[in-house]
Amino acid sequence: MTTNPPNFTSGPESNYSGVVPLGDPSEREPAGPPAPRAASKARDVTAAILAVLAAVATVVSTLLPYEALDTGPNGSGFTVKSTSWQRIISPTPPISANEGGTALYGIPYSLAAVVLLVSAGLLLGAAGAKGRRIARLTITAGATATLAMFAMVAAETVAFVGLGEAESAKETGIIYESGPGVWGFLIVALLAIGAAVLALLPTTEDSEADMATPPMGIPMPQPGQVQPQAPQAPQVAEIPGSPLNK
Repeated sequence: MTTNPPNFTSGPESNYSGVVPLGDPSEREPAGPPAPRAASKARDVTAAILAVLAAVATVVSTLLPYEALDTGPNGSGFTVKSTSWQRIISPTPPISANEGGTALYGIPYSLAAVVLLVSAGLLLGAAGAKGRRIARLTITAGATATLAMFAMVAAETVAFVGLGEAESAKETGIIYESGPGVWGFLIVALLAIGAAVLALLPTTEDSEADMATPPMGIPMPQPGQVQPQAPQAPQVAEIPGSPLNK
């Protein structure tokens, strides 16, 4: 008596599906949503524009007087205006008026303007998480420098204008006042801080970088990435009378 060998192949009734096909790569979903990435790029462009405007405003503000002194009709009839580069006295003052100098705020402000321009270029050309970190560090340094310099200029200007409240100044008619340069430096600080805030906002690239390599070092699947499935074992036909069927 012969028996037919068991059929180990999958027939029409088998549930064996094998390896799940991945399909055409061109038909797969993109690795990430384009809208958030476009918004992140728009923020970078806006931050770069603000950084360039801050750099230009810095150069212009250093040429404007941030404090001025007018001796008035009761004095010698001359004015003193201090910019970030020099002290301008007109007309020809007495010898005592030439004593002393002005703080050269133009030097650190010029360095801050260069840093802001470099940060703008890095923001526009940043590639990857490392490039963004460098751009963020640079623009934060530039914004911090402009804010610190404005605090110094503002403190000196407040002290200078306070001299006009002295009795001697009121008797002689000498006028101590602030100039347009101090307001220009305020605009510079606001523009630089705004650029830094936009650059430091989290982006989709940051979240994807954190997801791709978590702290434990295990790579994680990217959004929309199709993962291959392991092949399933084929279904084996039952052997009549076999104890394996139970």
